[in-house]
Amino acid sequence: MRRSTQVIAILLLAGACAAGGGALQASPGAPERHETIANAIAGVLIYAISEQLGGRAVDMRLDDVDVQPAAIGDHRTVSGTGRLRIGNDVDWTGFRFQMPYDDTQGRAGYPQVSIGGVATGEHEIPNDALLVQQLEAHVVAALSKTFRRQSVWLQLDRIATAQGGSHYLRIDADGKAHLGADGGADMKIEALYDRSSGEWLRLYYDVGEGAGPAPADLSLAIH
Repeated sequence: MRRSTQVIAILLLAGACAAGGGALQASPGAPERHETIANAIAGVLIYAISEQLGGRAVDMRLDDVDVQPAAIGDHRTVSGTGRLRIGNDVDWTGFRFQMPYDDTQGRAGYPQVSIGGVATGEHEIPNDALLVQQLEAHVVAALSKTFRRQSVWLQLDRIATAQGGSHYLRIDADGKAHLGADGGADMKIEALYDRSSGEWLRLYYDVGEGAGPAPADLSLAIH
């Protein structure tokens, strides 16, 4: 999820549950420093992932953390992969993340997170036409409300579905959003669907620059 860099005060004691099984990758030197960074980002990740899943409880493990050398001043980029459990689920689902980190303040910014289709064994499956129709309907309704247009339609050029765990589906789509007489704007959609409950856990869209308010997360609105 893309946001302006935002520092979040960590009030969650999340480091313990995030440290299990974590593997760090970084440039040589100061391994203790990299471990400190990994522990610092854990709380931000749990906060952000829970928020993006409509406030659901999340257990998290970091599997791989890559700490890049500071590019500008004390600002680094931290990325990696991990696994999470949503609510009372017994399944672990893979996720990928990237986030800024300020060495001076010892704080991480809001991360970009992709859930599902990441861990070993998670794989692409054929698209479900009914789910794609539901997804389009949610996004069209949101665009109509946001841009105050009655005539909105989507032209999706690429749709891909990946299974995560035993019952989560991650759906990615790219294409155009046609907003009435204004023509088409580039659009990206990312969604997470729970087949066991029939719920959309995460539904996010990003409309191209210059088209208006973007990006938007519909996760809370659809619950």
